[in-house]
Amino acid sequence: MDEPRSPAGQLLMGDIIIAPNQALGDAREEGVTPEQKFRELILHSILHLMGYDHETPADARKMEKMRAALLNRIGT
Repeated sequence: MDEPRSPAGQLLMGDIIIAPNQALGDAREEGVTPEQKFRELILHSILHLMGYDHETPADARKMEKMRAALLNRIGT
């Protein structure tokens, strides 16, 4: 099966949907800025689109390691 592509030929990976009010509440509870929380949620979503998951403890550790490395790389 071919991978889904846009009319311009770009690979379509999926959608990212974030509930802003939930994200803002989570940011307050976690003591982080809204920008930090949104970056974290977007990155988490992108990792899911790339095939990462956290269904098992081993998968969760692998995903968290990648998430932390990428957040560190972008300076968050």
